[in-house]
Amino acid sequence: EKEEMLEGMVIIQQGDSGDKFYVLEHGSAQIKVNGQTLEQTVKPGSAFGELALMWNSPRAATIVAMEDCILWSLSRPLFRRLLATSSSNQTVQLCEFLQNVDLLKPLGNQETTKIARALKSEMHSDGEYIIRQGDEGDVFYIIYKGSVICTKTEDDGHEREMITLGAGDFFGERALQKKEPRAANVIACGEVECFTLTLDQFNKLLGNLQDVIYHITTARVLKSVPLLSALSEEALYALTNIFTHKKYTEGEFVIKEGGEGDHFYVVHDGVVRVTQYSSSLGQSVELDQLASGQYFGEIALLTRAPRTATVTVVSE
Repeated sequence: EKEEMLEGMVIIQQGDSGDKFYVLEHGSAQIKVNGQTLEQTVKPGSAFGELALMWNSPRAATIVAMEDCILWSLSRPLFRRLLATSSSNQTVQLCEFLQNVDLLKPLGNQETTKIARALKSEMHSDGEYIIRQGDEGDVFYIIYKGSVICTKTEDDGHEREMITLGAGDFFGERALQKKEPRAANVIACGEVECFTLTLDQFNKLLGNLQDVIYHITTARVLKSVPLLSALSEEALYALTNIFTHKKYTEGEFVIKEGGEGDHFYVVHDGVVRVTQYSSSLGQSVELDQLASGQYFGEIALLTRAPRTATVTVVSE
């Protein structure tokens, strides 16, 4: 349906229910959100108003004609019928999936739609290494269907299983955030479909979710700790607010043998070396090396005895 709007007329009002989708043929329009005018304007050929119809939600912005405008509109029923037979329907279905991804729950409908439009699909077969430890990382993954196992390759070549991830979980963020090689292997269990974002897309679309990413990834690390593995997802997430995050540099002592024990530690990133003094040898002997998901310091807390070993940082 063709519609004409005079300069200054409100085409859609933020907060109203949406009943039409618009395409601007002639003129220009101003966008206002919460009373603030955006630099972006609506120009001929631009479409707007679809979010409220797709999500059955109130209008997210106010659009005001900056000059006399000619628009074409579609009613909600017609828009929905066309949507059901177009590729845009795939976007709607993907948005519904993304709304249940914990990482993306803080986002609004508009941000979620932008992510849905940017995602690319990848298929992986059973046993395939989606990412390999040590490789350069430039892609972020969200699992759509199937599950994956995350493993860590030890110095002796043995792969230690860390955690299993399923639909709605994500991986690959660490290499993008820290601009370092992949810290673990991710292997497909059966057929797996993932959605991906490039490094630039990740920074642009998810840059404001760094705190959420930290809490979710920390909860995963805690889940891999046998002492904590029986806890619910909610309890693990709550623990991320109790644990103190502290960084150590290479060569730094975390705890010293004989010292008072007042903290329990879980390795989030990096590797530490555990050593103990041998009186017969007259020197310290390496007992083990611990990586992400492994823990130490519990013995002194349980027995109220001095530390029985020294823990030193091998890599940050």
